[in-house]
Amino acid sequence: VGAAGPISSLGPITPTKPANPIKASRTHQELHKELLMAHRKGLGVSSKPELQLVLERRQRERTQREAGEQGRTPLELELLRRQQRQQEVERQRENEREDTQVPELVKVRQNLRKTGPKEPPGTQA
Repeated sequence: VGAAGPISSLGPITPTKPANPIKASRTHQELHKELLMAHRKGLGVSSKPELQLVLERRQRERTQREAGEQGRTPLELELLRRQQRQQEVERQRENEREDTQVPELVKVRQNLRKTGPKEPPGTQA
């Protein structure tokens, strides 16, 4: 029989498997050997791919950020209530100060305007 090659002088062409350029490269072989050695020793090969780890870390950070924005501690809630009460008291004090500055005559006049003249129930315009 003839030599195994693309063209044989004795008969039909025999098929040959083409070489994989990636597996044939020296860097690929070295990397593969290094990975095998690391696997045998049990070194730093994580069970999850790096992309999945990064995505999980981002998801954790996002949930923590959202929880920080939404969830307030009881102390923060109590401080917020106290601050609102303080602001309400200050508003009332300001209103009282404004009322004391207005002369008594103007106050009585405003009260009269609010009440207005009452019409008898039988008369309509």
